[in-house]
Amino acid sequence: MGLLSKALFGGNGGLTHGQLEKMSFRNRYSEFLPYIAYDETTQVYVNTDDTIGFLWECTPLVYADPSSFDGLRGLFTASIPDKSVLQFILYADPYIKSTMERYKSLRTRDMDVIQAATESVHEFISDGAENGIENFQKIPVRNFRLFVALKLPSHKEVNVSDIRDTVYEVLKGAYLYPRPVAPSELIYLMMRLLNDHPPAQTQYDDSIPIRKQIILSETPIKTRWDRMEIGSRHFRCMTPKAMPERVDGFLFNYLTGDIWGVQSDTNQVRQPFFITVNVVFESLKARLHAKCNFVLQQQAAGSFAPSLRRKQEEYTWATGEVEKGTPFVRIMPMVWVIGESEQQTREGMARVKRLWESRGFTMQEDRGIVNLLFLSSLPFGLYNIKNNLNGLDRDFVCDAKSASYCLPIQSDFKGGQEPYNLFVGRKGELIGIDLFDKRANNMNALVCAETGSGKSFFINYLVFNYFAADAIIR
Repeated sequence: MGLLSKALFGGNGGLTHGQLEKMSFRNRYSEFLPYIAYDETTQVYVNTDDTIGFLWECTPLVYADPSSFDGLRGLFTASIPDKSVLQFILYADPYIKSTMERYKSLRTRDMDVIQAATESVHEFISDGAENGIENFQKIPVRNFRLFVALKLPSHKEVNVSDIRDTVYEVLKGAYLYPRPVAPSELIYLMMRLLNDHPPAQTQYDDSIPIRKQIILSETPIKTRWDRMEIGSRHFRCMTPKAMPERVDGFLFNYLTGDIWGVQSDTNQVRQPFFITVNVVFESLKARLHAKCNFVLQQQAAGSFAPSLRRKQEEYTWATGEVEKGTPFVRIMPMVWVIGESEQQTREGMARVKRLWESRGFTMQEDRGIVNLLFLSSLPFGLYNIKNNLNGLDRDFVCDAKSASYCLPIQSDFKGGQEPYNLFVGRKGELIGIDLFDKRANNMNALVCAETGSGKSFFINYLVFNYFAADAIIR
């Protein structure tokens, strides 16, 4: 056996054991991802950092009224244990294939002109998702998706099912229509984010850790000083250095793109992007009192006096609210821009910075810690262990009301049910509308616009779409 081993692994030009191990060793990026397993019965994800979690996909609102934000404040009084992390992730997803395939399948009338028109629309919209629409200032067609992830320490003595149901009801009460995300859906979402050429379909194999089913071996992942390079795409991150003095319900609606018609086209982000807001639960009473005492002991003269006086008032108010039982949390907002080239990401970052700073933020482009920030922006990805959060130094302390206003739950109008008629929203959202949706209690419609603006063209478009779907036109 010794002679055979020597012949195979050394002495005759073969590999030694040490050389073999050295050649096979490599840093696998999948090892950094937190996902291990999923329990279908309890809808629980098990993570690598001794935590468990729940993940829902919600429907972002075109406009969130005060009742929605009032409802979301229930998240901060839901007895969620310390060290837990709640994430809201709004993703401008360029993947619209499923909607376009459904659009084609609905057009069942067998006529050459209908088939030609269907293919033309399909090609136009699909190209718009990839390259942007020329007459729309290159704003891409996309699908805004909202994910909510809750990550809990597994060793805490809490009723996990009660917390899951409470958070679900809060999201439902805010009209976000949450639904649990199955592991196959999470894998497919992450595969499209972390690979250039993901497969058309994915399946979850419960005998293999989830994180090992996401990244293809052909995908190179490199961490640069100022960006992540994943396959052929570039990812760059920006975080707030300072928050606005005042926040309201419109704030994060504007950050996904302006809303005021044609003049807003220059205030839209033309690259795929996603906004993640991490909310960290921990007792902040001692921290706020310590900062308040420190600020109150300071003295300033001249031009520094108003600023110091304002800080003293803020901390005095905050400590008073803490004593009343008002919840305070740490929030960590960040925005990632994705481009096919460095030039695209630079343009996207410049646009994001302008949009956010026009709303009172002071923004900074992150460097050096982009890998850690990228992981922290993914579902369950923020590792809230030891002093990691303090080391990142990207969080802000705020009360429950302000925190609810900072959740990215608004995007663009998404339409309804079946995509018989396709439209593109001001922010690029692909809108599918069925005027005869069974959920509607009124089928009447009125088209109003100024002369020459396209009323007849619009009516013909609607009629042709239903005719193509084998409807009877009278």
